[in-house]
Amino acid sequence: MPEHVSVTEKRRVTEQIDRKLGVLRRWSRAIPWKAKDDGQPARDERGELVLEFFPTNIYAFCDWDGTRNSSFVRQKEGLDFKGPSRSAMTRTTHLSSRLLVEEMFRTLKARANHQLLRANKADLINRLLGERSWQRKLIQQQETEIAVLLDEVAVMEVEIEREKKTRRSNEEELLGRIEKLEKRNAELSSIARKIAPLQSM
Repeated sequence: MPEHVSVTEKRRVTEQIDRKLGVLRRWSRAIPWKAKDDGQPARDERGELVLEFFPTNIYAFCDWDGTRNSSFVRQKEGLDFKGPSRSAMTRTTHLSSRLLVEEMFRTLKARANHQLLRANKADLINRLLGERSWQRKLIQQQETEIAVLLDEVAVMEVEIEREKKTRRSNEEELLGRIEKLEKRNAELSSIARKIAPLQSM
């Protein structure tokens, strides 16, 4: 009795996924460098090594047929893929496979960063120079913020000193007025004491 078409389709898609996943598992330990037809490493315009193409998302995984890879690596690795289709890859029947593939993307990205960092000195130098430039900008920003804060503190100190002088001046003026009032009050009291006996006569 022939297998049900859905079972056959699921097996076919699973085989397509597993074939690609098997290659990516090998590459998770060492991604091939892009190569010339004679197998020698290809380099970019800066003379740095370049990694072979590998998919980093589900759609790229489905579309990956090997044509974006160098012919030397394609023949060596047997990169002649077909499928799975995007619609098949998103079905719930292949959820577990899709999760494995998505986890593999993260592993490959980390592996790629590791290889490029170790192999390409220019990238390392540029990264360090970029880090130093960023640190300098951060220091300049912090110095500017500190200078602004110091200016604000200086202005506040001037204002506080001005307020102190104004308060001292006001206090001295008030004390002077009180002293005058007390003196005037004493004079009036003295006059009142002199007038009182005359009024009783």
